[in-house]
Amino acid sequence: MNTVERWPFMVNALSALRNLGVEVRSVIDVGVHKETPFLTKVFPDVKHHLIEPSGEFMDEIKENYRGIDFDFLQIALSDREGDAWYVRKTRTNKMVNLIDGIETNQDVKCPMHGSISYHPVTPEDFEDDDLEDLISCKKIRVAALDSILGSLNAASPFLLKIDVDGLELNIVKGAKQSLKSASIVIVETSLTEGANFSLISGSQEVMSYGFKLFDIVDPTYYCGVLFQVDLIFIREDIVDGLSTLRPKTIPFEAQKFRPRKDVVIDDLNSSLNSENLIRQLENKVTMQEKLIRILMENLNPT
Repeated sequence: MNTVERWPFMVNALSALRNLGVEVRSVIDVGVHKETPFLTKVFPDVKHHLIEPSGEFMDEIKENYRGIDFDFLQIALSDREGDAWYVRKTRTNKMVNLIDGIETNQDVKCPMHGSISYHPVTPEDFEDDDLEDLISCKKIRVAALDSILGSLNAASPFLLKIDVDGLELNIVKGAKQSLKSASIVIVETSLTEGANFSLISGSQEVMSYGFKLFDIVDPTYYCGVLFQVDLIFIREDIVDGLSTLRPKTIPFEAQKFRPRKDVVIDDLNSSLNSENLIRQLENKVTMQEKLIRILMENLNPT
């Protein structure tokens, strides 16, 4: 087994888990949109069960998953059964253009990711909002993963990925029984105030079902501020059964750690030789280490 150098990127983390012996026999992708590239890249040889409340991207999905075994279920997941509404909105953003050497501001309406509402939304709800406008509001079916898992016929252990921009915690709560058959859980996590799945309480919820935090990857910064990350969890019994997943007890300094040792990461292609890029990566790694330390201090108070 070859050692995979580690960096805070999703493809790198999942490739490391495969290399370390964590089994994934299928993928349940909640919130696939048009594709989840890191899953098709690392797991092209297993079946992908794609779940999305809207079928508007079906043509793109068929193209992006060509050569991969997949099925598609048009439904919204949560922790309840019944009806909900799939809401599409636009948001007006300021775009700065340089025309003939003159800087101009232009209002541009940009489509936002769809969201789920438990009550219908009308254009009148946006009359006092200068930034957002309603595109559509469609009634859809909503269900818990526990209630539909049997119909998916997903081979276990499976990887469960959740990225739905707002109901991640509800989906986790509606998957209590399903999680027993998952080896890996990935949740996109927003650090904004009032986020549905927060860094601390959301992690505690997943861990309460018998999972351990493996990694924090793909940090996203808006205006210089950390905005969101992806959390990767592994089922406890898998961690306990694989010595390769347990941190070594050798003092860190004794391992002669060299952050600039040759590293191969698909995400970076051939640009890793750039000194500036290396410095950026080292800063990201430092930020990741701080984030993990803060998270673990909150999850395991003394």
